[in-house]
Amino acid sequence: MARHAGAIEQFKRAISLNPRSGASYFSLAGAYIDFDDASEENLALSQANFEKAVEAEPEVSGFHCKPRVRFGAGLCWNRAMASFDRAIELDPDNAKARWARVMLWAPAFSSTGTDDAPGRSGFGGELARFEDWWVKSETDGELSSVTYSLFS
Repeated sequence: MARHAGAIEQFKRAISLNPRSGASYFSLAGAYIDFDDASEENLALSQANFEKAVEAEPEVSGFHCKPRVRFGAGLCWNRAMASFDRAIELDPDNAKARWARVMLWAPAFSSTGTDDAPGRSGFGGELARFEDWWVKSETDGELSSVTYSLFS
């Protein structure tokens, strides 16, 4: 815990030296989560810093994806989807954003639901779109790190 608290202070210092560094805000956000991901206060601080990273450097695809990956369940579904779409628009080869779009649908359906439930069909459709992209992409082999980072 002391290591995470120290990291938080270092990232705050980095931000004070260069408040236009999206990477510093992004790293600070991650440090808050790593410090205590069950704390509502830390989650709010993390989310605020993820958003500052996007504000500071809106053209960085990964900054649009990560907060929604970490907080997808707590955010408005449309806002999360728009964030993933923006990440993909900025970097069409962003496998993390594409996979996160698929997984955004996963909690939308129950395993006891009917086969034609909207969430189930949405998940199936999104998974099919991901597969179509994956077959054509040149990012082969990168998904294992994507799924790990999405669920770690």
